Amino acid sequence: MNNAFLCVLEDFLNYEPLSQLMQGASMAVLTILISFAIGIFIHHLSDGERKGSSLDLHVALDYVWLFVPSLVIVGIMVTVPFFMGMGGLDFKSIVFAVWLATFLWLFWILLRLYRWVKGDKDDFRLQYLSDFPKSPRDGVVSWRDWWSTKQTSGDRFVEKDFFVAFSKQIDSILGTDDKAQWEILPKLLEGFLSNIGNRNKTFLLVFEEAFPKILEWHYLLWRRQYSKFAKEYTEGTDVIEIHVFEVDRIVDQIIKFITKEALAGKGGNSYSYFKHLGSHIQKHETIFIEGSKHTYHYIEQLPIYSDCLDLIPESPEAYDIWNHYFPASWKITKSNLQNHVPPRIWLHRFLDWARSRVWSEKGEWDKDLDEVSKELFPDVDPIIWAKILAFVMRPWSGSRIQEIIEKSLNFGYIGRIFSGWGDDLEKNFSRHHKEQLANTVDLAVFIFGGIFTEENLNQWLNELNKLEYAKDSDTYKRREHWGEMLKAIKARKEELSAKQQ
Repeated sequence: MNNAFLCVLEDFLNYEPLSQLMQGASMAVLTILISFAIGIFIHHLSDGERKGSSLDLHVALDYVWLFVPSLVIVGIMVTVPFFMGMGGLDFKSIVFAVWLATFLWLFWILLRLYRWVKGDKDDFRLQYLSDFPKSPRDGVVSWRDWWSTKQTSGDRFVEKDFFVAFSKQIDSILGTDDKAQWEILPKLLEGFLSNIGNRNKTFLLVFEEAFPKILEWHYLLWRRQYSKFAKEYTEGTDVIEIHVFEVDRIVDQIIKFITKEALAGKGGNSYSYFKHLGSHIQKHETIFIEGSKHTYHYIEQLPIYSDCLDLIPESPEAYDIWNHYFPASWKITKSNLQNHVPPRIWLHRFLDWARSRVWSEKGEWDKDLDEVSKELFPDVDPIIWAKILAFVMRPWSGSRIQEIIEKSLNFGYIGRIFSGWGDDLEKNFSRHHKEQLANTVDLAVFIFGGIFTEENLNQWLNELNKLEYAKDSDTYKRREHWGEMLKAIKARKEELSAKQQ
């Protein structure tokens, strides 16, 4: 049997036209490859939204066709038949085996090109983009091309898969000290940011793979920045550190876009936004870096506070946000301030946000300020609390007590709704109102104890007694009301002082 096979093989390899047949088969494969090449370039120049897309060209040439290796294979396949007339049977067997391997390789490439032209191109795009590293320019341009194409609502699951591949590359760079990789990181993220409006909003806000991952990037960048610069600034900043600042700016912009989309968009995704944000803050709320001059809490650096304060009142989901989505532990109460970090941050950011509004000379009702101060401070009487805030945040010039009495406020007109029934309705309402008043005074003393000192309280009460207004006038009523408030604050401070002794 073996002798028969060897005889057949010898006859086959010594067949005189074999080299011409091999060359003919090679030319046939090359002709088909050329046809596919023409089709690919036509497709590249005319494929609707992806017209002229560098991504598809890179995928076709570098991943599907394997163009550079194929050139080498073609050269070997075309050249090998010329050696069939040389040597003995062993040599011809090796030559034919080499030719057959190259022929099968190119035939396999033809099948890949067929699948590329006819099948689901996203499979190849995803595989190409997932296979990193590649040349820096090709990677940046390819990802930018992918993000620049607007995805339809039915593509959100595909978009998730691509973002997972993208995030793996970002994670890989964040975990390395390779300067070349850090140089392309801002370009990769800038390509995503500049086309983020094309992204499916459900993918951005609902899926676990998107917003939580972006928040985690923010944390990693903050830790890298502040672990060095919180201690002491040093001259000669490393190239990587320069890119860290740039990347941090881009990630901040991405988070701000997502915040705006969640709160001002029409998708109704604020629940998912606060769910992911709440989990992130809960995970990192106690993390801080002790610097040479300051202590830097991570969650204080999140770029969400002013945007939330601006946008929540305008959101179509404002009621649900304040009552269901916005974590109760973030709201500003005495207990929360004593036991949690987030309400302290919200308090500082609220005071910064509200200051310019309280000082506004427009005199118009600031509905947003009214709503935020009512909802963010859930235990106080909103109307009285607004007066205290306005008093505290007024400039320290002239007579503060006279100015607060004579100048009308632009917020503090919305009270809380109280509901109940039965014979005890009036009694319950009175009790509820007294609790709110007590909580208001208590919180004012707790937060603004450095302002409502015994000396200042006595001074303001003395000034108040010297002010004279016509009875039954608004200013007279405000003077009487402020007298009661200052006395209540003074009594509370004296009570707390007595307890401490």
